[in-house]
Amino acid sequence: MKYFKKVCAIAMAFTMATATICVPVQAATLYTSNALYRGKSGMDTTQIKYLQYNLRGMDCYYGDIDGSFGPATAEAVKKYQRKYGLDVDGSAGPQTLNSIVSEVKTVQNKLRELGYYNDEADGVFGPGTTEAVKSFQRDYGLSADGYVGPNTIEKLNSASSSQGAVQGANNAVSAAKAITDGTYKIESALDNNAVIDIAGGRNGNMENVQLWKWDDVDQQRFRVKYEGNGYYSIVAVHSNKSLDGEDRGAYSNVYQYEQNNTDMQRWVLEPAGGNYYYIKNKRTGLYLDACDGKSDNGTNVWFYEGNGTDAQKWKFVEVSGSSGKNNSSSNIDSKIQEFVRIAEREAGVKADSNRNVKYNQWFGMPGQPWCVMFVVWTANQAGIPLEKGSSAQYDVSIKYTASSSACYNWCVANGRFSTTPEVGSLIFIKNQGSDRNTYPAEHTGIVVGISGNKLITVEGNTGYDSYRYGKVQRKETRKISDSNILGYGRLY
Repeated sequence: MKYFKKVCAIAMAFTMATATICVPVQAATLYTSNALYRGKSGMDTTQIKYLQYNLRGMDCYYGDIDGSFGPATAEAVKKYQRKYGLDVDGSAGPQTLNSIVSEVKTVQNKLRELGYYNDEADGVFGPGTTEAVKSFQRDYGLSADGYVGPNTIEKLNSASSSQGAVQGANNAVSAAKAITDGTYKIESALDNNAVIDIAGGRNGNMENVQLWKWDDVDQQRFRVKYEGNGYYSIVAVHSNKSLDGEDRGAYSNVYQYEQNNTDMQRWVLEPAGGNYYYIKNKRTGLYLDACDGKSDNGTNVWFYEGNGTDAQKWKFVEVSGSSGKNNSSSNIDSKIQEFVRIAEREAGVKADSNRNVKYNQWFGMPGQPWCVMFVVWTANQAGIPLEKGSSAQYDVSIKYTASSSACYNWCVANGRFSTTPEVGSLIFIKNQGSDRNTYPAEHTGIVVGISGNKLITVEGNTGYDSYRYGKVQRKETRKISDSNILGYGRLY
């Protein structure tokens, strides 16, 4: 009880013109570590970034958001501790973490009361909170730096709800005009011609969200509807499925999924300036982000921590309800679309202790290396016509084969080989052994996406775990410039 009283006393120091907000703050909902201190890193990197964002917003930290608890972060913690009457040790223990979360929530609640902030008070001083502070500062004649310093605190304390109601109503009207219920293309601030797109125009659950040039097709149109309490649904026109994604933290993938009215399908549109918005997921608290700040065709859209960059800024441009067109953005044959979809679905499948897996068992070669067998099995499932040869033909130019080199040779012999990757093409990895002239390829996978100089592949018999059994793995680490890549082939 003594501890709770101290936390509440700290929260009460930020007195509001109306009722003081004083609730028990559970920092554990934000910070999974009990203490953050100088030199701590590793699994706490994300938590330290949260701390740095919050300290920056509270006008105590001015360094990089790097997830490293170095000298600058320690000094910022000390500054905060002195400012709010805590023990000054430079370490963010439970008392300091709870205090910071409480203060940020108090700021958010006051901004919300005044009409500048529409999201829930989550204790994270992210881009949305920063923009709300800047808007408040501009309206009250302050320097719009986004930091809650003494002058901003004073103005927040003195601003009445009635004063804020007028400005808040104006803000609300403006926001309503900007994002009314309707059909939109969603442009990236990186390149206005790059829009959010459902890969291949496919209709199924968990189809990937990516960037693609605007092609005026229905997989690039989204129905945006206000659902109340500051949240929107975003539904793809071509499939009638909602933007959704994995709840696994930063770097998790974003995809479409059948409408289910869950928090993963609820989105906050936070003003980012210049008619752009940050798109924040209600469940994860993370933002839609263009991978690596790229805007090329096929760039993956995933979840990432708020960082205020153009990769997280989106413009909603109203368009007609439907073009009547679909799939032209990817220009991929329907069988190849299915080939890619099935490959991505298989990611994570592992061989057993005898190196048996459904792909080599289906092929009739249990226990044998199966990277090509995975490719052939996937092609067969997708309905791609394949030529089957006898076991004596495995090392000659046929498609239905267990050999990477045979598959490579078939592509070369039939004009299906290229040095340029495409979605749905095979990737051939060079054989580095002494027999490389006879067997040029030692490994094969499937290209499922392209982002700048990065390939997204699904590969079988790779990604060995601690038991040394192969699995199907989705990789985003290969670069087009990698000298180990022999080239690319098409089966169909």
